[in-house]
Amino acid sequence: MSPGVIRLTTTRCKIPEGLTMRARLLLSILAALSVASAARGQESFPTTPAGGSGGRPTELAQFQPGLTPGGRGFGLLPGEATKLALYCADLFADGPNERVTFTAPPSDATVTLASGREVGLGEAIDAGLLAVRGRGPRDPGPGPAGQWYEVVMANTGSEAVSVSVPPGTLFVPRGQRVPEITPGIRRLFAAAAAGGLLGTDTLAHAVWATRGFTRADVEQTGLASLTDEQARSVQALLRAADLGYDFLKGSTEYTRLYEKRHDELAPQATSAQGTALLPNGRTAGVTVLADRSGQALLKLAGAKGAAPLFYAAHVLARHPDRLEVELLHLKTGRPLQAAPGPVTVKLASD
Repeated sequence: MSPGVIRLTTTRCKIPEGLTMRARLLLSILAALSVASAARGQESFPTTPAGGSGGRPTELAQFQPGLTPGGRGFGLLPGEATKLALYCADLFADGPNERVTFTAPPSDATVTLASGREVGLGEAIDAGLLAVRGRGPRDPGPGPAGQWYEVVMANTGSEAVSVSVPPGTLFVPRGQRVPEITPGIRRLFAAAAAGGLLGTDTLAHAVWATRGFTRADVEQTGLASLTDEQARSVQALLRAADLGYDFLKGSTEYTRLYEKRHDELAPQATSAQGTALLPNGRTAGVTVLADRSGQALLKLAGAKGAAPLFYAAHVLARHPDRLEVELLHLKTGRPLQAAPGPVTVKLASD
């Protein structure tokens, strides 16, 4: 997780001239597009299972939808672009890259054209007046990580525009179903604004809580423990918004899952102790259980007495004194995005 201030900087990008020629023609179909956008906004996957609240969603998005953590208004000249930092809306989904384009469901976000006409943000994107994509390796500056990611919004039309993006505006990878944004989410952002928490980790974690994720999910996915004070702050914000989600529950869920996998793997595997060098620069004591095929389990000691972190893994290379492993999320089985490269485990001497 990477806390800190979000800096939304504006950079100029070269936009292909062919895209700007369509702008005036596309303006004439904005009214039709608004109807289509509203229809798409009705498609949503449930944020909680059908049987009740507080569980995992029944579908996972392929790429992250995102919510703006704070309000912002800005202008864009033709060919100009800006970067927006967004909250990750789905803890388990992949972060978008430059090949992933976004649209925006109907909301209070607006685009004002040079003529003074105001249209919805999603309408402007669908009409080709604006383009929004994920961050690419050639985009300047380091990108945020963990609960944040960046998108690039560019003016692909032939006229200057003014864009207003209120807190909580939703961006969705094009072609994916739109997650439901309930009145409770809007209350959450209002409570965060009242408490001076817009743009903070506390609000990001509370957003995840409304999507059914728990403190344990956040810690295990982010490869970092939260303090009890941080967790209580999230629960207090949920309470202030009159939301009944329990961010603190499920603390033993990963332990049970690890123990089940451990019992299944142990008969054909060997165990070793060591130290893991983590991507955030921290080292942690680790117990590794691995079989000859490279299938493995890791139990990492939590920071400062916190609960352990549990992962599946694939052994990439074996050396007499160390292992190189790829960490896999224990629930999803997918590579852990908080550790995108091999993790070195230094083995203890016998």
